[in-house]
Amino acid sequence: MTSEQVREKVENAIAGQWHRSNLHGVDLRRALVPPQQIGFVWADGSPAPKLWLVLREHAAGGYVVVYDDGSDQFGLAELRDGYAPCCFGLYGDFFAAFEAM
Repeated sequence: MTSEQVREKVENAIAGQWHRSNLHGVDLRRALVPPQQIGFVWADGSPAPKLWLVLREHAAGGYVVVYDDGSDQFGLAELRDGYAPCCFGLYGDFFAAFEAM
């Protein structure tokens, strides 16, 4: 899967609902990032598959939404300085992951 295909998947999942936010007040248009595939670990420290980073809560760390093209699911992860990128879990659709933040 290419970055462009992942971006299309995200935009299709949003389906024009750009007004939606979450409890953290994240603006979808500002928080979406060009998809990039990076390595993560699961919360228990075991290796996760490479996941596509598609949304960042903040430019410098914090919660992120990821996409797993192997299972076709979105999930919630966290980026913190000094720690391996950690995926908490895959939640299915984009808004399930976004609202889990």
